Amino acid sequence: MKKILALLWLMFLIAGCAEYSHVKKKEQPVQMITFTNLLNELTDLTLLAETPAFQFVYKQASSYDRRSTNPYDKTKTNWFANADAGQFIRVENRNGTNEYVMMDADGPGAIVRIWSANPDGIIRIYFDGNEKPAIEMPMKNILNGTKPLFPNPVCYIAARGWNCYMPIPYAKHCKITNSKKEIYYHLDYRTYGAETKVETYSIENAEKNIPAIKATVDKLSRPERLSYKINMDHVANFNADLNPGSIYKYDSDGKSPGRIYSFLCKVSATNIEEALRKCILEITFDDNEKPFVNAPLGDFFGTAPGLNKFKSLPLGVLDDGAMYSHWVMPFKNNFSLKITNLSDNRMTINGNIIYSKEEWTPNTRYFHANWSSFYNQPTRPFFDWTILKCYGKGAFVGTMMQIYNPVHKWWGEGDEKIFVDGEYFPGVFGTGSEDYFGYAWGDQSVFSRAFHNQPRVDGPDFFGNTCNSRFQIIDNIPFNKSLKFDMEVWTHTSTTVSMASTVYWYAEPGSEDDFPEIDIDELLMNNE
Repeated sequence: MKKILALLWLMFLIAGCAEYSHVKKKEQPVQMITFTNLLNELTDLTLLAETPAFQFVYKQASSYDRRSTNPYDKTKTNWFANADAGQFIRVENRNGTNEYVMMDADGPGAIVRIWSANPDGIIRIYFDGNEKPAIEMPMKNILNGTKPLFPNPVCYIAARGWNCYMPIPYAKHCKITNSKKEIYYHLDYRTYGAETKVETYSIENAEKNIPAIKATVDKLSRPERLSYKINMDHVANFNADLNPGSIYKYDSDGKSPGRIYSFLCKVSATNIEEALRKCILEITFDDNEKPFVNAPLGDFFGTAPGLNKFKSLPLGVLDDGAMYSHWVMPFKNNFSLKITNLSDNRMTINGNIIYSKEEWTPNTRYFHANWSSFYNQPTRPFFDWTILKCYGKGAFVGTMMQIYNPVHKWWGEGDEKIFVDGEYFPGVFGTGSEDYFGYAWGDQSVFSRAFHNQPRVDGPDFFGNTCNSRFQIIDNIPFNKSLKFDMEVWTHTSTTVSMASTVYWYAEPGSEDDFPEIDIDELLMNNE
């Protein structure tokens, strides 16, 4: 019985792979950025473990309140201004009709995410200086997942948030306009180096690639299954009883480079919420003193507090309560995985770790996952909570956030602000906490998607625990020197709140961060 869960997961994992092998074939180098290249980036998590051949800068054009200009003016009329709809770059009059310009960016580049809370009007996307839009349609139709070139689950509505992850590349320039003004929007895009060759999107080319679009739809419809080739040199099954204060540890054998591809863990305990929050996961690569992964076990898997079912590409909780991770974790020589029971109760853990022997290249990056929290923090005055501050070269790939709200008023008016490489003003400036997580209007619906989730909402109203996650795969944010992620804490009433966050990121060797060791006194739940 001890190995049944691990064996079932292994069979499920293999069945879901398009192909797998013990010898990895060398991929042909990409000569240019194409629509199909970018489709592959939607689902292939292995690409995040390497610095990309064609590097890019990530930006967001959004409807954030333009009164926010000065990070040092911490007022509701400046840095915490909240009129986040109807904000545009300029208005153009074309054939007697106003077009509100949402985005105007030199390329080469690619749009990788579109979001809105209230899409309306006609969206027009102009490429490479052309006067005629290449895409012209009701904004709802590009986001609601009903059109063959913008199908569900690449484009969809989740808890009143309208999302599109269909990549839209361009060679020289992109301008996006809308015929309506009072909308909320995010347009997330990449800008590649000037010499990068990019195939500009066209309806005709997209129609020729319907089979590739359908293959992507199939992968995103079953995000818990790996859909790309992996090496399976080692499958380490484990089953352990952990008394209070005890430790389970697994050390990889040998001294050779490799990658963790899958980590499955199921926990049995009388108090599952306490077990998942007060059991600490640490993963260390290549004999480093500081762990690269350091988070409560449940928080690492994106479920907090407690065991909340959801299925995304990198993380999830299956129907039987088994938690899975598909984050790719390279190492030069070895890795060590440690689980420490800091609770007052006995628990049992079982599952498996699948890892391979694979080459470490000059472009290979380490995986990181780090946890932080604050408890009973007054919400007045407004403040920015820094959930990640790191230094080096790498990419930010997502976060899980848990909120405990002791009142019934809305807690999540705050915007995300992401500063890359020492920016004075953030290149990503959002319009609301729930907007960052892909939903809208503080919707209390539980939902699960390949890239973002809300697996727990207590209520009534906005009271109690909420769990949100967003995994930035094609929309990962690269940095060359540093990255700082701030989330405004902006509630509708003066109260106290408690929040916890796990951030996921990759970085080249030698990177640094500001996370301290986790203190057992920080592992509180709710407002206990």
